[in-house]
Order: sequence, then C-alpha cells, then structure tokens
Amino acid sequence: MKKILFAITCMILLSNFSIASAEPMSPTTQSYMEREISDLTDTINKNPNDAIIYCKRAHNYCVLKKYDLAIADYDKAIEINPKYAYAYYCRGSVSHTKGNIDLAIADFSKALELEPHYIEPYSTLGRLYLKKGQYDLAVNTYLKEIEINSEKTTAYFDLAEAYEKQSLYSEAIKVYRKIINKKSVNLVTELWKEQAKDKIVELGGTL
Repeated sequence: MKKILFAITCMILLSNFSIASAEPMSPTTQSYMEREISDLTDTINKNPNDAIIYCKRAHNYCVLKKYDLAIADYDKAIEINPKYAYAYYCRGSVSHTKGNIDLAIADFSKALELEPHYIEPYSTLGRLYLKKGQYDLAVNTYLKEIEINSEKTTAYFDLAEAYEKQSLYSEAIKVYRKIINKKSVNLVTELWKEQAKDKIVELGGTL
C-alpha cells in the first residue's frame, strides 16, 4: 500500500492534468490515507520539530486533494528547516498543481539554489518558464539539467523545444542529432531516436 501511496502522490503532484480531471479516489484508499494522517499527526505531536514528518503528512493531504493543508505542512517544514530543498520542491509541485505558476517557479528555484544537483525540479521548472514565454531561462534550465545528467533523453527534447519556441531551428536540430547519436540501450532509446529523426526532417534538416 505504501508503494501505491507513493505512486499516487507523485502522479497528483507532478502531472499537468487539472485537479478537476483526476479520477475519484476509492473509499479504501481514502480510509488508508486518513489513518496515515492520524498516525503522522500523533507523531508530530510527539516530535513537533521534525520537518520530515510534516512533509510526509503533507504528501497524504495531497493524495486527498487537501492542498491548502499540504501547503501549510510544507510551510511548517520549511520554517523548521529553511534549507530543506525537498520541502521547497514539494510545495512548488502543489502550487503547480493549483495553477500558481509564479509560486511554483519561486519554490523550484529555491530548491535548486539550495541543492544545485537535485535533478527533480529542473524539468518542471523549464516547462513553467516555457509556459511564461521565458525561453532563455528555459534553455538555461535544461542545459543545467543535461550537465547534471547527460543520459536523461527527455531533457534533450525539452531543450530542443525551447529552441524551437524561439525559431532557433538549427540549434534544435543540433540537439536532436545528439539524441540520435546516443548509445542504444533499449527499445525506448530507439523510439526516441526515431522521434528525433522525424523532428529533424520536420525542421528542414537532413538525416
């Protein structure tokens, strides 16, 4: 059940779907979440200065779509530990889910300021910059993401998209070529390569 909880939480926090579009929660899952919250509340009462426990309870609130309560717990975690990058990232994810782009950007940026090699915030932060039309910031974000993890193929696609948004097609083609030149390790890699080839042709390049 804990694995299911983790998967549901990540899906709610990081997906781009609207809150209203989410499928209804089963009574069994809701009952489990509520028991978890009750247990975590007891733990908080015994250990009121434990930032990690506040984050854990906030995750459960997110699953129940009680976003304001989740943010309040992330706020408390950050109050206890202002250098807790993960709490900023999680709070930013909730703000993103609620459509508060500027608040999300601020929290993702803070998380990366505290932990520049924390890979998780980069992708979503870049997408939010793209949504706001801040293409240079998006490009810089994706370049940093690739610098940290050069094997993350999706970051290359994101970077190429950021160039395309600026009509910098030759730069986008260069990025797609890097994808084609990556070592094949599985079927997914091959599919990415084929997609990159299609994009090169679409942008007027040659294979």
